[in-house]
Amino acid sequence: MILAFILLVLGSLLLVMQCILAQTLPPWMGKPDLLFVLVIFIAIDLDIFWGALLAFAFGLLMDIFSGIYLGMYPLLFILIFFAIKLASRRLIVNEIAHLPALIVTCYFIMSGSFFILSTPLVPGAELNWQWREIFLQALILVIISIPLRQLFIRFIALFTKVKSSSIGPIRPQSRHRFTT
Repeated sequence: MILAFILLVLGSLLLVMQCILAQTLPPWMGKPDLLFVLVIFIAIDLDIFWGALLAFAFGLLMDIFSGIYLGMYPLLFILIFFAIKLASRRLIVNEIAHLPALIVTCYFIMSGSFFILSTPLVPGAELNWQWREIFLQALILVIISIPLRQLFIRFIALFTKVKSSSIGPIRPQSRHRFTT
């Protein structure tokens, strides 16, 4: 429970930074979605109850700060969270080398879902998929994903008894992952 509170505070700080950075960065640099990386981190490293609760809370926070259509971000964050949890049952997604590919895949799924779900909500809207911005965002997220993961681990270690030198997940893993 203390870990969930720490992650909620961290997510709130990231959202404030994200909103401030979005206003100060030039458009060609993109707008990094720091909270999205935290949701991926939570989906990989936290248990299902607290992780789903935090993903939903972060979606609500995104709706409050920058949501156009209320309920869209909580829905997408929960769907991404459970998709990663389902994939982690059969695939190894908690390795640090897999993080960039996982983030790019999830970001494209989230962007596509947001586009598909929000298009019918605007009457007479023209279907305009902004490929350049989506690829730029994905590239930025790949570049910052591994350093942010290390920052998240160190932030959590600062307030809990988890060793900050560990690169692995926060929750203990069994040694025999693929045994039947």
